[in-house]
Amino acid sequence: MGLSGEVVDRRWVTIVMRCVTTVAYRIKVNGELSDQADERSAGCLQNVLSLHEICSGQTINKEKSSIMFNSNSRESRRASFKATLDIGVEAWNEKYFGLVVYMGRSKAKTFNYLKERVWKIQGWKEKLLSRAWKDILIKAVSQAIPTFAMSCFDLTKTLCDKISMLICHVFWAQQDRENKMHWISWEHLCSQKDKGGLGYRDLHLFNLGMLARQAWQLLSNPESLCAWVLRAKYFHEGKLLEVGPGISYSWRSIVRGVQALKSGLIWRVGYGTKIDI
Repeated sequence: MGLSGEVVDRRWVTIVMRCVTTVAYRIKVNGELSDQADERSAGCLQNVLSLHEICSGQTINKEKSSIMFNSNSRESRRASFKATLDIGVEAWNEKYFGLVVYMGRSKAKTFNYLKERVWKIQGWKEKLLSRAWKDILIKAVSQAIPTFAMSCFDLTKTLCDKISMLICHVFWAQQDRENKMHWISWEHLCSQKDKGGLGYRDLHLFNLGMLARQAWQLLSNPESLCAWVLRAKYFHEGKLLEVGPGISYSWRSIVRGVQALKSGLIWRVGYGTKIDI
């Protein structure tokens, strides 16, 4: 029987419902309670941006800036925030230096723009390029397109295989809508030239290599600004090789690089001062 039944006093129901409907929640972000998003918080953020302009001597271009809100945010709260920060554009699909800012649940949809950019090279087939020119085109353009994103994010093996399939189609096809026979497997084309291949990249392994490079930079330069920021947020004890995944997808990608790096590392004992016993 629910609270609205005849057995429960109506005054008791009113008290309980008042407690349930007026409750406020605060979310923990990285182990700390986040501040409430109100006009005061917007003012503090504006002060931080103003201080950044004073210290750096650089003025923030508000016309090229955008702000993101949760879908449940009230319209009045959104208008107040935009007025305080003097930012009028709301966007979830903005890019910063060519990389996506918001990472959704579907990584295939998030990085779909990479596939589209690789597929645009299909239009170059009208020039009837020779195999040699296609080899240069693939190495200089097709495989270079996702390089920057690969240095920051794990594109997943599925997406890398799809991009490789598009590149393979560019290599073998001659005209639009023509499915040419692939006489040699893509894995063989990715092998070294002295082994009969063309030296193309295995995009998935290249992706892991780029992420492992990021992990190595953090490991070999622990006093860098990037290492300080990530250490304060994700591995407080300073043990990068023992970290676990976090909520940030960029950090989870770096952790994948750490795992790849650990597979090729050996421990030189030396004086043994850093060995845990």
